[in-house]
Amino acid sequence: MTVDSGPGPRVVEENRVLREVVGLYTQLSGLATQDSDLRSVVALIADRLGVGAMVIDDERDVLASAGPSPQAVEDVHHHLRQLDLGKVLAASARARRAITLPGVDNDVALVVAPIVMGEEIPAYLLTGRPSGGGAVEDLGLLATEHAAMICGIVLGRHRLVASVVGNARLDLVEALLLARDRTEFELHNWARHLGIDDRRPHVVMTVALEPPPGGSAAGLARLGAYVERLLTARLSDATVARRDTSVVAIVAVGDDERAAVDEVTAVGRLCRASSGARYPGSGVNVGVGGVCRGLSDFARSYAEARLAVETTIRMTRLGGVVAFRDLGIQRLLSRVADVDDLRAFAADVLGELIAHERNNSTDYLSTLSVYFQENDSPKRTAKIMYLHPNTVTYRIRRVEEITGLSLSSYRDRLTVQVALEIINGLGDEL
Repeated sequence: MTVDSGPGPRVVEENRVLREVVGLYTQLSGLATQDSDLRSVVALIADRLGVGAMVIDDERDVLASAGPSPQAVEDVHHHLRQLDLGKVLAASARARRAITLPGVDNDVALVVAPIVMGEEIPAYLLTGRPSGGGAVEDLGLLATEHAAMICGIVLGRHRLVASVVGNARLDLVEALLLARDRTEFELHNWARHLGIDDRRPHVVMTVALEPPPGGSAAGLARLGAYVERLLTARLSDATVARRDTSVVAIVAVGDDERAAVDEVTAVGRLCRASSGARYPGSGVNVGVGGVCRGLSDFARSYAEARLAVETTIRMTRLGGVVAFRDLGIQRLLSRVADVDDLRAFAADVLGELIAHERNNSTDYLSTLSVYFQENDSPKRTAKIMYLHPNTVTYRIRRVEEITGLSLSSYRDRLTVQVALEIINGLGDEL
């Protein structure tokens, strides 16, 4: 007579894991039907598996993380630092399913699952592999893969909402900044919907985006998203909207106009430096308009910001960060349709002086520029250029002889100053 001793330990464990999988799948699927975020999905998977878990985007920024303890999350970070992460993510993307990675020096191993949205893989879910081996490891693999699918649903939903909200915000911002002949009532309504307090002064900043040579549309979109996030974080009282090739910020500022423009320009310099470091070869050029004291001024400030960007790109061919108020005479020179006309004017006025410098290795142009900036003071010019005042006087006299112009003549002096501004603005030799 045979006595049935019931299922063995392995079968019992497999049945337990199966129940765990079904229960976890049910909970994860429930999150997909709710207004959940990535943090909720990551927190659930971390809690149920008892491991650290995180979502990283395709640029390896952490979007969400959770774990039963800070150490559990750090374990995942530590393991990532031991890997060639680019190859790991590429392998996961090719497989389009979760893969397991063995531990290093008895450290925590990982499960990596691509978060798929149609043909795109914008992020990855990583979990520490639960200890126990066998069926427990299978639970970690299956659960991570299913959680990645739920993350894809959550990301897709949030991306859709963000797109709708972003498009609506952009429409309102453009209506406000491009408004012509609109009533105060219309302007006030647009500002109210954007959360803009029209009783406060504002400054408009525009950031022109250029991808690196041969860059893709997706690369430009990533650059724009990064700039948008940076400005939103750095400018607490700002309304930020992103277009295809630019980002615009309407920034609430204090009453001190000079300080206000200085502060916004400083953020622009930070934005340009950070973007250049993160996306080498890309171009981020920033223009800052004047202070707005009313909603009807917004269009003017925006036009000034755009002119500042266009002028610095056009005149220097390099771009930069420029406040409209600092353009000086370049505000007029920028209205000349053909840069070659400006170059020809400067060559007519200072061409012989430039040729003399090339042939004789003199330094007349820079001396002349400092001399004008120091209000014709040979002593101050000499101090700045580490020269003797007599040397400065001699050089200025030689400038007059070579150009045939008299710097004591108002018209000749103005002509030379404008030609110098063109040369300084163009940033190249004639």
